[in-house]
Amino acid sequence: MKKSLFACAALAVLASSSFAGNYNSGINIYGGYNFADSDCVVDDAPVAGVNVHTFLTDNFGFRAGYERVIDADLNTDKAARTLEGGDSTSVNRFSLNAVFKKAQPWKKMTPYLLVGGGYENYEDGIVRGNSACSGQWFYDAGIGAGISLGDQWALNPEVRVLYKEKCETVDVVPTLGLSYLFGGGTRVVEKVVVKEKTVQLPCPKQECAEPVYDPKEKAVR
Repeated sequence: MKKSLFACAALAVLASSSFAGNYNSGINIYGGYNFADSDCVVDDAPVAGVNVHTFLTDNFGFRAGYERVIDADLNTDKAARTLEGGDSTSVNRFSLNAVFKKAQPWKKMTPYLLVGGGYENYEDGIVRGNSACSGQWFYDAGIGAGISLGDQWALNPEVRVLYKEKCETVDVVPTLGLSYLFGGGTRVVEKVVVKEKTVQLPCPKQECAEPVYDPKEKAVR
């Protein structure tokens, strides 16, 4: 229940915030925490990872990434152990996602959604009961933001939800990363359009008065 509330709160925060800039590619290094399902064979543990993204249009792109769950304790309630009899293991995850972003709705922030999947490998192998498991496929989806820190740097808060196919469990992974953006960059220049307007100014009486003919002076005055 606590994990579900945390995930909902994090998603709500990120939905109101935001890839930044006009660069179509970038690399992101991040850290965070993996909140594992109570039915999973591993417990909660810190994560670190790196991913690379590239956008094919202003709104759509792909992202490939590697993530490591660091030294996660095994869930003893599930009678899990490593192949060597240990009580912890690290998890290596490889993922590929489609990314959808809103093209620069604000100057400094751009929200994005991602969906995809990948494969995770238990580094030391896991034995649960009479069955052994070296890894499993997973599906994931998430929401994040690119918050500009300058011309080519951005801060990336993100929350992902993973559904693991073999265990049928759900993990929640909030992270915070630093991105370096590159490829096709252009600075945004605000255009100011000045419209011309004709203004009728009042003229002096001497210039605007109707000519008067004086027969005595035989002149127009």
